[in-house]
Amino acid sequence: MYTYENEHFTKEQIIAIAKNQKYVLIFLLFRIISYLLMCGMAGNVLEQLFRLLALMFSILTVIFFVKLMIALKTAAVWVVIRAVLSFIPIIGLVVLLVVNSKATKVLKSAGIEIGLLGAS
Repeated sequence: MYTYENEHFTKEQIIAIAKNQKYVLIFLLFRIISYLLMCGMAGNVLEQLFRLLALMFSILTVIFFVKLMIALKTAAVWVVIRAVLSFIPIIGLVVLLVVNSKATKVLKSAGIEIGLLGAS
C-alpha cells in the first residue's frame, strides 16, 4: 500500500498509473510529430495522412489520459471536464501537465524512477 496526500494506492493501481502515464506521453509525442509533419506538407496528399494520424493520436492520448485520471482516483466530474478541455490546444496541454505532475509525484512517492517518457 502506497500513500500520497492521504490517498492510498495498491501496487496494481501504481502499475496502472505508470502504464497510462507512459502511453499518454508517447501518444502526445507522436501527436506533436504528426502536427509538425503536417505543417510541412501543405496541399499534399501526405498532409491528409498526417492530419488523420494526428487525429488518431489525439483520440488515443485522451483515452489514456482518462484512464490515467481514473487510476489517480480523480472525481468523475473532473475527469469529464479535463477530458473535454484536453481537446483545446494550449489549455489541453496545461491540463495534461497538471495531471502528469500528480502522476509523477504519486509514482515517486512509491519509489519508482521517472524518466522523460514516464516510469522507467
